[in-house]
Amino acid sequence: MFVAISKGKARRVEMNGQNVSWRSLYRRSEDLVTAVVWSRLAYLSPSSLQRVLSRLFPDIGHLCNELQSIELWPYWGIEPDVVLHFDSLTLVIEAKRVNEDNWQSSSQWSGELEAAKKRYPDKQLALFAIGGLGQRPEQEVIRLQQELPPSLQSIPVQGMSWQQFYQAIVTFTDLAHAGEVILIRDVCDAMTANGVTPYRDMKDLIDWLANSVEQGFKLSSGGAIKEFGRWKK
Repeated sequence: MFVAISKGKARRVEMNGQNVSWRSLYRRSEDLVTAVVWSRLAYLSPSSLQRVLSRLFPDIGHLCNELQSIELWPYWGIEPDVVLHFDSLTLVIEAKRVNEDNWQSSSQWSGELEAAKKRYPDKQLALFAIGGLGQRPEQEVIRLQQELPPSLQSIPVQGMSWQQFYQAIVTFTDLAHAGEVILIRDVCDAMTANGVTPYRDMKDLIDWLANSVEQGFKLSSGGAIKEFGRWKK
């Protein structure tokens, strides 16, 4: 269905008295892109998924050894977007479509983490936020984490814009196994169809490069990424 939508082949639908395309509906919804992205990433081999998650969230990478299950919008009295269950880790994912506005909230994070804590008292918890973190995602994550109740502040939290997320995923294409390249490209296509691009302007490119240096990227003379932390190409 996603391929039909992205190629403009899905039929139009009646909504609020208006005839609209599935593609326009897809572009408005963070839920649809979140479902496409994470349901496909879940099909990666355990080692490849661990590499991807280690890149996105270095603090918990060592715990992402083998995915046991994935839940989309589980209802816990509060509804996180995605929950990934590993042997000793439960990763809660909260996605917002808009990057410019500060739509992520510490109260929502707190509710989701408290609910996860009650359900999985013996698991390490972590939270990953995508989008809705304003122009400076790293600083916004720190601010929101500091607003969490003291009992939750030791839980690892990571966050980034959809552009940063896209860039981290797309660089994995050159390192993935042949059969997994299609999955990675599908994930990237899902984001671009939703309006996500790696760079919106030169400032985004400069900001991403600056952040990449801090995170451990090394660039070859041709501009290709040849190393990310301890992960060498």
